[in-house]
Amino acid sequence: LMGRLLRRPMHALFGLSGAGSCAYLLGAVCGFPVGTRAAIMLYDRGLMTRRETERLVTFCNYPSSAFMISAVGTALWHDRRLGAAIYVSVLLAGGIPARIAEKKSGNAAAPLPAIRKPEPSALPDSVTAAALSTLNVCAYVAFFSCVVGCISCIISRFSPSRTTEAVIYSLFEVTSGAAASSAVRPTGVGILLCTAAAGWSGLSVHMQIFSVCSSAKNARPRLGGYLISKAVQAPLSALIMLAAMKLFPSLAQSAAPTG
Repeated sequence: LMGRLLRRPMHALFGLSGAGSCAYLLGAVCGFPVGTRAAIMLYDRGLMTRRETERLVTFCNYPSSAFMISAVGTALWHDRRLGAAIYVSVLLAGGIPARIAEKKSGNAAAPLPAIRKPEPSALPDSVTAAALSTLNVCAYVAFFSCVVGCISCIISRFSPSRTTEAVIYSLFEVTSGAAASSAVRPTGVGILLCTAAAGWSGLSVHMQIFSVCSSAKNARPRLGGYLISKAVQAPLSALIMLAAMKLFPSLAQSAAPTG
């Protein structure tokens, strides 16, 4: 149903069929790795080609709105508006490269098949898949939290700056990177580093995406484009956030980082 409603906007913006709209919206709202999981399900069901899936995965993975607005905005910066601004900056940064790629591809929107009734096992299968995905995410978060802890012990001997710590932590895990960014001064620099960390998302998230894609029943999608896209999203997110702070100076002035 969603694919039929959003078929034209999805094709006009990203050059993909309407089926991909579900993965894009779920990834934007629900966070990692829901968007990729939805994309792989569509791919396994034959609703998207391998090439379409590879392109969709590059821009359907974002930090969840709850994480960005509540955990980052409220908990780290004491300002929900700032968290929402960072969230929107990351979304825009993910859509711009996808829009550019769409102009180069020139693909035609594929028609969707007829709507079928859900299988009787749809609900229990969904709950089971969600439980397995939760364990998968928690495992990667716990592992990379330990990695960041080990790195922290090692680099503490060299007395690095707060900025250096934030950059290193952001490479591995987005939550640790965002938390470290809140300790950077001046506050504006910390906000930009936090936005870049959310755009890059960290190796922890990338491993989650690789794990989901490796479970595809068909030929596994290639993820080189995904990594390039994330590398572009990090500085682009920061640039968009910088423009937002120039237009709305109160975003940085009202922030009260916890450090």
